[in-house]
Amino acid sequence: MDGEAHLRLAAEEAPVLTLKCIGVFQAVLSTGETVAINSMKSKALLAYLALAPGMRHTREHLAALLWDRSDHEHARASLRQAVAVLRKAFGPAADRFLVTSDPEIIALNQARIKIELTDSAGIGERAYDRTEFLASLNVRSEPFEEWRREQAARIETLAATDDQETHSLLHRSESINSTVASEELIEPDNVCSQSSDRRTSRTRNIWQNRLRNVFLNFRSSALMLAVAIAGIAYYAANHDTQGSLKVHGGQHALDLTRKAAALKAHPELAKPVERCKYDRDDPQKTIKACTIVIDAVENDVLYKAVALTVRGTAHRWEANYEPAKEDFAQAILIDPAYYNAQHGIAYTYYLTGDHERALHHYQQVKDILPTHVMAHYRTGEVYFAMGDFKKAEKAYTDTIRLSPDFAYAYFYRAQTRGALGKIDQAKEDLRLAASINSSLRTEAQSVYASLAD
Repeated sequence: MDGEAHLRLAAEEAPVLTLKCIGVFQAVLSTGETVAINSMKSKALLAYLALAPGMRHTREHLAALLWDRSDHEHARASLRQAVAVLRKAFGPAADRFLVTSDPEIIALNQARIKIELTDSAGIGERAYDRTEFLASLNVRSEPFEEWRREQAARIETLAATDDQETHSLLHRSESINSTVASEELIEPDNVCSQSSDRRTSRTRNIWQNRLRNVFLNFRSSALMLAVAIAGIAYYAANHDTQGSLKVHGGQHALDLTRKAAALKAHPELAKPVERCKYDRDDPQKTIKACTIVIDAVENDVLYKAVALTVRGTAHRWEANYEPAKEDFAQAILIDPAYYNAQHGIAYTYYLTGDHERALHHYQQVKDILPTHVMAHYRTGEVYFAMGDFKKAEKAYTDTIRLSPDFAYAYFYRAQTRGALGKIDQAKEDLRLAASINSSLRTEAQSVYASLAD
């Protein structure tokens, strides 16, 4: 669609925008016209706003998500430009799609947005390849990439299921935050209003398989409880809830300052320093580059703690936990207040079952930065794995106090409260999780059914 056409929609019309998210990302109007968005970051912003609905996304968060390598002012300026590009592309219909009346919040009018998760071949006709999800949006921002990978994995899980109702969810071209009532989906404001007959016919997915018995039998079956805990730990480890809540501000600015100082002192390290970055797609490349930097600089160069933390994270992605621990520990020796290293070693200890040490280092993070959301959240994760549900509940409650829109915190607090027998409170948490983040609807629905039986 050329710029002069600008949707060609009369003011009284109600256009719907379909976002094609498999392969080449496209935005197509209900008139059949393709909206020309001449900015990769603007496309990524549109995709994120559409696929992570239900949350009020702050400009601060969106700037950190898509411009993680820029300083605060440049990131905010780039976000303003990206929104302007979208407004220009949508033309007179921009206000039908974009909600920007609050100066600090950006959202989409979900009633006007549909998501298409099929391509010309159709997911049902061949194996779904997670690499095709938003494949054309190469924005070179690690927080966005982490979110994209998590969403792709979730869709792949849904695509592979034999459950006909869940499978049909992938083929429906409707808003993820649909305003149309559906028996298969939880309505955010009425998660438990469905009749028992409808409830028994709802989708049974992986969460119900893992968690159903723990809520039916948690008082009498320690073995089932242990299995459920393991299931939750596995799910949490494979669903990167951290992607949208990382502390990018102060720590990232500090990393950039240390990086600049290291490059000034060691200009010959320019290439390995640039390559020593979080890259889950190629951990070995990261390890190699960081090793060059680590071997070349002394411990009084604070950037060495950054490089060690990045390398430790790459080792952890490769499931090489011992060298990961060594790198994080060395980074902490260089700079005990570097909370990225403290957080990294805590999560590694958690993954290897050393819960006490994990808790110790998460506490170090909270002592350094009491508002570190993920340290509180991961603390709840550890206590749940230990079976200490009261402390887990408190940790998730602290998380929610710091981040009231953190849907996963409500979701996992529901598991904790279910184990404590606080069924009504658990149900309320599931309602909140589903209303904040509609991508959790199916999982919340299954856990709710387990609580209701």
